[in-house]
Amino acid sequence: CSVRETWKCQPNRTLDDNELWHSIKRGSVNMVFASTMSGTFAWYVSQGGETAVYYDASERGWPYLVASTVFLWLLLDFQAFYIHKVIHHKALYRHVHKWHHFYKAPNPFTCIAMHPLEFTTQGLAMCLPVILGFPIHVVSFVGILVYIYY
Repeated sequence: CSVRETWKCQPNRTLDDNELWHSIKRGSVNMVFASTMSGTFAWYVSQGGETAVYYDASERGWPYLVASTVFLWLLLDFQAFYIHKVIHHKALYRHVHKWHHFYKAPNPFTCIAMHPLEFTTQGLAMCLPVILGFPIHVVSFVGILVYIYY
């Protein structure tokens, strides 16, 4: 058993070179897009833009910080699950989500190698609660996003 086989979740499935490079290209395009959008959002927030992100933990108290972190994590996980469920509908799967299922073996790029509409929808869903006014501490928000994306 090689090292490669011991850590893979599907050790007997691999991408051929063309599929691997395809996933890297498609995933990289989405990473550049996501970096641009999240960088723009981070800049907007840092400049005092209207969101519900707050910076001082004592502003709402520690019980609220913990409860809001757990709630937002559950909400975003719920959103991700149901967005994924909806895009498995025949009409959306064929034209949008099939891009993501093109790859027969997972790698770090195949998880984000998806149709731009799906990628944008997932990304906006992650930021929507704070844009719509759900107060969350900045460390909690960033931590949840890091957990979800990585």
